[in-house]
Amino acid sequence: MPRILLDYPGIKGESLIRNYKNLADCVSFDLSSGKREVGGFNYDDPIEDNSYFGSRKAQKQDKLGVDSLKLERHFDLASPKLMQAAFDPQKKDVTATIHFFRTFAQLQGGEYFGESDIFAEPYLTIILKNTQITEYVLSVDDDDSSNGTETISLAFDQLQMTYQHQIDGRKIGQIRGDITLASKS
Repeated sequence: MPRILLDYPGIKGESLIRNYKNLADCVSFDLSSGKREVGGFNYDDPIEDNSYFGSRKAQKQDKLGVDSLKLERHFDLASPKLMQAAFDPQKKDVTATIHFFRTFAQLQGGEYFGESDIFAEPYLTIILKNTQITEYVLSVDDDDSSNGTETISLAFDQLQMTYQHQIDGRKIGQIRGDITLASKS
């Protein structure tokens, strides 16, 4: 089972992975992006009104956009501070990092998980610059085994993704991709 950890300034989580302690555990990650369709009314595109002819059309959109970046997690120690960060006045220059780990039962150069005999090996890192929490959703149901889940949406200006390429447990190299989002104004 893969592990996902969020490193967000001022947020202390419950991760026990050596070198990644106190980061916020997440259970799922979802990123949706692409170029906007020309002439559509999707994604809250700006609209041109022509009151003389009574017509409306979407303005041309050709910018790369991120529709959403969402992390789902179980309610825990980090939850109150994540909620607070979502409602705080938006701060600039916040850099958040998301770490992805493969997990396995035997040590093969990975980090000790801190739980039973499970080990974790980092394979993907995403760094988000000028990050803001734009949505916070807390869900609690009648399942006795759950304290509830929360989903946070993140907005950002820059994204850097680095994949650690490995063959048979040996690190071969890194592959990196960067994007800078155009301003919406």
